Amino acid sequence: VASTEPDGDNNAFVYCTKKVNLKTPATAIRVAADIFRPSGNEVKLLYKILKNDDNTPWDDIGWNYFNSDGSADTSIPADGKNFKEYEFTAEDLAEFSAFAVKIVGQGDNTSRVPVISALRCIASLD
Repeated sequence: VASTEPDGDNNAFVYCTKKVNLKTPATAIRVAADIFRPSGNEVKLLYKILKNDDNTPWDDIGWNYFNSDGSADTSIPADGKNFKEYEFTAEDLAEFSAFAVKIVGQGDNTSRVPVISALRCIASLD
């Protein structure tokens, strides 16, 4: 099952936030997190939004990668000793009233996993 499908994922490291309902519609999402990422690991972020003019049930909406492949806005080398701040943004989206974020971890060694701390998700108007 691809990470972009509404339900399921082939990765063992998957975290999904709850649906966040907004009082004011937004058109952009910014996610910041402190991530400990040993070499051989990748962390990819995805989002899904409920567009204002869409009647699709929430559980049927698929996920979209930040930056088309789930990568951070800037390239940050893996560091097995320190947390680094990563930022992910999606701008110029259709106006939406709800969103969620999905984190997928991938690696070549299951005993060295990425750790995420201080996750901050912000929706705003561009």
